[in-house]
Amino acid sequence: KMKKLITLVAVFVITLTNAQIAKYKAADFNLSADVTKYEEQEFYYDAGQNKYQMTNKRTIYLNKGLVSKIESKMNYFIYVESTNTFNYKNGQLESIVTATPDEVSTEKFSYKNGKIVERQKEGSTNSKSVYEYDAKGNLSKETVHEDGVLAKKITYSNFTDKNSYFKKTSNYYNDTEQGTYEEI
Repeated sequence: KMKKLITLVAVFVITLTNAQIAKYKAADFNLSADVTKYEEQEFYYDAGQNKYQMTNKRTIYLNKGLVSKIESKMNYFIYVESTNTFNYKNGQLESIVTATPDEVSTEKFSYKNGKIVERQKEGSTNSKSVYEYDAKGNLSKETVHEDGVLAKKITYSNFTDKNSYFKKTSNYYNDTEQGTYEEI
């Protein structure tokens, strides 16, 4: 029997990709494979109206342990809605179609030895990311081009587990390094 899990969260913690190219499995959200729906909501207290107001809502739909759709609504300074639809081929993420009221974009994924080695995004801006892995299968390098121009190079190292590693990002403009920052 499939479970429906709906969680109301007063404080929403934004999770980073943690050297992960795309989050599309139930386990990526700390959910079991039998969950079919997961919802997060963020609120703030509006003292002027003496009530809580929703600022963020994200609903994740899953099918057999894989994300099929994510609906997001954010109302911080402007209201933004988006829907991400996940498409699979032979159990691997093939594409993500993102629709907003103003645009539709598509991310397509290419694999080698079961690992994503390239992501291409087509929309109002086009981007291409190429991924390299170390001998242990950990993501080691990422090169990002936006509209055909080098935008950033990212290196990952010192993995102790999937959430503990060193990340160095170098940003580029006109093929010239413009700044580097590091994260642990």
